[in-house]
Amino acid sequence: MTFRYLILFTFLINQVVAEIKPLNDKDTLPVLSSKTLSIQKAVYSLHHKGKQIALASAFTKDGYLITSLKNFEEGTLIKDEIGGLYPVDLIGTDPKSHITVIRSPFKLSPPSYGKLAINTGTLLTSVNSKEAFSFGIVSLAPYEAIQSNFYQTLRFPLDARPKILFVKAGSPEEEAGLKIGDIIHSINDTLMYNGRETLEKMRSLRINEKVLLDVIRGGKIFKTTYKPQRSKQYHSLPKRMVFQHDIPLKEGQYGGPICLINGKFAGITLDHATPSGSYAIKPNDCAQIARSIIKNRNQNSVNK
Repeated sequence: MTFRYLILFTFLINQVVAEIKPLNDKDTLPVLSSKTLSIQKAVYSLHHKGKQIALASAFTKDGYLITSLKNFEEGTLIKDEIGGLYPVDLIGTDPKSHITVIRSPFKLSPPSYGKLAINTGTLLTSVNSKEAFSFGIVSLAPYEAIQSNFYQTLRFPLDARPKILFVKAGSPEEEAGLKIGDIIHSINDTLMYNGRETLEKMRSLRINEKVLLDVIRGGKIFKTTYKPQRSKQYHSLPKRMVFQHDIPLKEGQYGGPICLINGKFAGITLDHATPSGSYAIKPNDCAQIARSIIKNRNQNSVNK
């Protein structure tokens, strides 16, 4: 009798397992869209010359929004809930993060910009005014991990091949010819297999020590040498994370919110795109930068 029950139990378990199908994008995104409805109401699209150039997230009830734009074009318009287009005022842009504050002529319903703990591996979704349209994970937090490395002027993934995502303008690395998309192959003839090894190797280098660097570019080895220098500004950069998309963001989709899969507002994507994702800043950090931009604008207006 016991043996028969065991066979029946095993059969039922196998039936249940057979019914469980792995989630795909078509299954996941509608669920995420339903959970992020409140955030969708806080998202607006920005347009210039008939083309969507970015998303923007409501910041205050009286019309301030946060987006991410390298260059603000005169004549930029914001689309409201019923499709009307209105001009926006540029309040200011933070040159380090590319967080941009603009102001619309209508009232807004912003999400909460409170503190939020987000760890590597956290599942996130990108949101626009109608739906959740991208799904992915936090793959690394390069700014937090590399801040202590005072001469570091490169950004690269820690848990993948060290493919350069950013090269600081005017840095010795840029002068040595390093480019975004280069894969760091070896440092001083030591092969680099992932970003963490690369980071540890770079931390062991000394200021003004000559470094031999091999990078892979277009399937070929590119050799260069340079001397790392101290970076005085590095400690002041805001903490960022990389949102690695399963469905990549397209042009005109940056500057909008990302959410946890439970629908909670988790930050804003930046126009610093990487080969596998984009940088993002957590809500509280966004708010601090935005308040500073608004404060500076108000002070300048008073002085005038």
